[in-house]
Amino acid sequence: MKNYISNTISFFVFLQQNKNCNRKQCSFLTLLVFILLFSNVAQAQYCIPSSGGGSCITNVTVGTINNTTTGCPSSANNYNTFASTFVFYQGISNSLSITCSNLANTGAWIDFNQDLVLDSSEYFPVFSNALNGTINIAVPGLAMTGTTLLRIRSIDTSTAILSTDACNTFLSGETEDYTISIAALSSCTGTPNAGITVATSDTICGGMMDTLSLVGATVAPGLSYSWQRAACVSCPWVALLNAFGSSYVCIPPMGGTWCYHCIVTCLNTGAYDTSVAICITSLTAPTSITNVAICSNQLPYIWNGQSYTTAGTYTANFPNSNGNGCDSIAYLILSNYPIPTNTGSLSVCQNQLPYLWNGQSLTTAGTYIDTMLNASVNGCDSISVLNFSINPMPDTTTTLSGTTITSNQVSVPSSYQWMDCGNNQPINSATANSFTATTNGSYAVVVSNIFCTDTSACVTVTTVGVDNLKSISNIHIFPNPTSSILYIDLNNATSQNITLKLLDISGRIANQKTVKVNSGLQHLNMNMAELPKGMYTLEVYEDGQRVYVQKVESKK
Repeated sequence: MKNYISNTISFFVFLQQNKNCNRKQCSFLTLLVFILLFSNVAQAQYCIPSSGGGSCITNVTVGTINNTTTGCPSSANNYNTFASTFVFYQGISNSLSITCSNLANTGAWIDFNQDLVLDSSEYFPVFSNALNGTINIAVPGLAMTGTTLLRIRSIDTSTAILSTDACNTFLSGETEDYTISIAALSSCTGTPNAGITVATSDTICGGMMDTLSLVGATVAPGLSYSWQRAACVSCPWVALLNAFGSSYVCIPPMGGTWCYHCIVTCLNTGAYDTSVAICITSLTAPTSITNVAICSNQLPYIWNGQSYTTAGTYTANFPNSNGNGCDSIAYLILSNYPIPTNTGSLSVCQNQLPYLWNGQSLTTAGTYIDTMLNASVNGCDSISVLNFSINPMPDTTTTLSGTTITSNQVSVPSSYQWMDCGNNQPINSATANSFTATTNGSYAVVVSNIFCTDTSACVTVTTVGVDNLKSISNIHIFPNPTSSILYIDLNNATSQNITLKLLDISGRIANQKTVKVNSGLQHLNMNMAELPKGMYTLEVYEDGQRVYVQKVESKK
């Protein structure tokens, strides 16, 4: 009642400062101040917060309060109030349990100083990202006695509850207000009475929480509480960790019956008493475990309507799915095998195309992928990746000049090996870019450009030992070069057969004719109009014996 006290003090200060007023004036002022004072008191109240739907509070348990609700209130603010006769005592801790309909964050406030404001110092976080949880609320020894407020709030897990959120608007959740009392205690004396142990329920589903409290027990400052558990009333009792309040939230081991009692001790005298025990039956919740190992390319894996993309252990809960009304729990242990991937690189020469790789015919450079089904040791697919490149071929063309053949492959580095086409054998020491024949014959070169190797066409050399100019002074050849008719004038001493042979650069006969001539000046010709442009060799034979060789050119 901070506002009331403040207004009262202000009123008496006002009277003191205005003690010289006459009776009529003072009576009027006194009436006016009292009207304002009690108007403020009548209007003073706690803030009413607002929340949206979802993550509703379904149960609040503290002392004798065990309030179960279904869903959120129908009011627009999702706000509800409850009256209670439960008494909090100065200096005594009480266990507070909250349960929600969905995963939520929850918190509580108690107005210990009764100033109608729920301060940050009066805040207790209960649980985060859970369906339920329990904390101990310690009442300060100097908390004001009398009627006050306990506020419980919930919100979905996307937003945290702060100590300053007692009045703020939430987009989800619910607010429940409880009217409670705070009373003073007299210090304990003699032997306390531990009373009877009671539970929210004496039969629960395995893994669920149950709240224990004492009925008829001594309530006073200076008492300590120690909770114990046993497999039966006459069995050995075992102290429970962190169980030191007048109430205790337990989770009995799954399956079987478990008994609980509390030892209440007066710290002033050392005397103690043990409460009458209660035994709770914890039903077995059916569980199943599914182990699944799959290949990575089989993800996501669908299990109970959920899609899983990574390995791990997952849980599915089936509410009230067995005969005793308890939940069933299913576990999935999901593991996955990686897909083996082999990556390699390969370069081939142009003359090796098409290249066959894993059943594919490759004709161009690029990256190729092949999936081999069920090829790995664990039955998963195996993937091969090939980075495929094609190397250029060397230039295998040659040029013949007289008796010298020259390779047109000039890039550095390159290597050469000249071959005798007559016996297909390499010529010793013939590894230069050009080769000069010492005997007439057919020759080729094996050339490499560091990447690839290839062989040129055979070139025929027929002019070894023969002057490439006129071997007979009475023969005249014109025009040279020519694009049509090549004329040959010769002065023959006797009648005989004259044979004219025109050879291309590879030594093949491009044109040939034989004529019978008499003695004296003769005018012969060769038609080169149909021949491709290039160098040719003209050979002249007299009665079968070569007597003349001349280079000629077609200039088309």
